[in-house]
Amino acid sequence: MRRNNRVALWWRQFYALVSREFFVINGYSRLSRMLMALATRLNVLLRWS
Repeated sequence: MRRNNRVALWWRQFYALVSREFFVINGYSRLSRMLMALATRLNVLLRWS
């Protein structure tokens, strides 16, 4: 395998890994924001009860 082909292969594999990881991170980020909003509402509810 030529060096250029190897570099292209590694670059495609790296891109696939990074794009997949950012997709997963986006899901965790959204879940985190939802949990923080829920915790804020619960905090207000418990403070005033």
